[in-house]
Amino acid sequence: MSSSATNPALSEPNDYFFRTVSSDAGQGKVGAEYAYTALGVRKAAVISEQTYYAQALAKVFKENFTAAGGAIAADEVFQSSDTDVRAQVLKVKA
Repeated sequence: MSSSATNPALSEPNDYFFRTVSSDAGQGKVGAEYAYTALGVRKAAVISEQTYYAQALAKVFKENFTAAGGAIAADEVFQSSDTDVRAQVLKVKA
């Protein structure tokens, strides 16, 4: 039983693994659908941390957002140890 494991592969097929949080596949899909449908966003920028979790979530978001018809304008990554992400924000702004 996990309250934090989000990797979708952990529960494919497995009768002995349970999670209390949605997988990356669910989180990224819902985020993309919400941005595209509810918010009407058609162009998005993704700024994500260089961790397995953040990269997996960003990948699923980008796949689902573009499948819905949206475009990814920028895709920037920062390191966990970074304390300043101005460079990534300025690239997105440009």
